[in-house]
Amino acid sequence: MITAATGAGLLAQDDFEFFLGEDFWPWMILALGAALVVGNVLALVRPPADVRGGSAGNARKAGDKGSRGGGSVAAERPPLARSVVLIVLGLAASAWGLASLLA
Repeated sequence: MITAATGAGLLAQDDFEFFLGEDFWPWMILALGAALVVGNVLALVRPPADVRGGSAGNARKAGDKGSRGGGSVAAERPPLARSVVLIVLGLAASAWGLASLLA
């Protein structure tokens, strides 16, 4: 028979450890920051292609209604100001995560 004392002992473990140990959150901050930097730099260097193929220059013609009108949808280049802000934020998060891991 399981008593309340032994049953509680089975459910509560004192030796729980995160996947990456005590450095779990610095690793996650470093990964998030690096992903922000890489993703936004790549979006600026190589903007997305058209959704339905073709070149971005001639994808949208006069009278096209986008995806609702049956025409092709041109993927737009991301705004430069937003990308720069996200790159700076990602660099700051990466530096913080790296400094936390090295400390």
